[in-house]
Amino acid sequence: MNIKNFIIISMLILVSTGCATTLKGPIYKPADITPGDKAIIYLYWTDTADENAKKIEYMIQANKKYVTQMVYGGYYQIICAPETDFEDVEISSHVTFKPMIVGILDIPLAPTNKLTLSVQRGKVYFVRCNFTGTPGFPYTYGLSMRLIPDEKIANHDISEAKLLPEYVATKQNEMKEN
Repeated sequence: MNIKNFIIISMLILVSTGCATTLKGPIYKPADITPGDKAIIYLYWTDTADENAKKIEYMIQANKKYVTQMVYGGYYQIICAPETDFEDVEISSHVTFKPMIVGILDIPLAPTNKLTLSVQRGKVYFVRCNFTGTPGFPYTYGLSMRLIPDEKIANHDISEAKLLPEYVATKQNEMKEN
């Protein structure tokens, strides 16, 4: 095999593997704490018919602080301590497109999607994420968020989701955020 064929085969392997994160966290279970003076928001993404969407990672912020990277099949719990009876929590998501040569260039392809919840102490909230992309060229990516008021439906939706890790700021991540 010559070097040209080796490079072509290597690029095909890179392209076919995509850039999706492997979920390693435990399967969903309600928080171990009783909310009391806290509010808990479960953010999850467990439903999409678009196979390409399953390879996308979305940066999630709560009140402008990065908290996790949302991937298909995952969930994250945001624990809030409202200082008053009700407090607004703004959750936002955005995606950065990673071209086939990962790490060379990151291109934002979609505007930031936002949801503001007025949370109350002692309450649990469920927010379902849904992929809202458009096929074709250019292929756009988006992740809408919607409050699911029926806890029974939400618990069914999230039952097989795996806990996502907390976002950890690194020098490389800080450069991407700016």
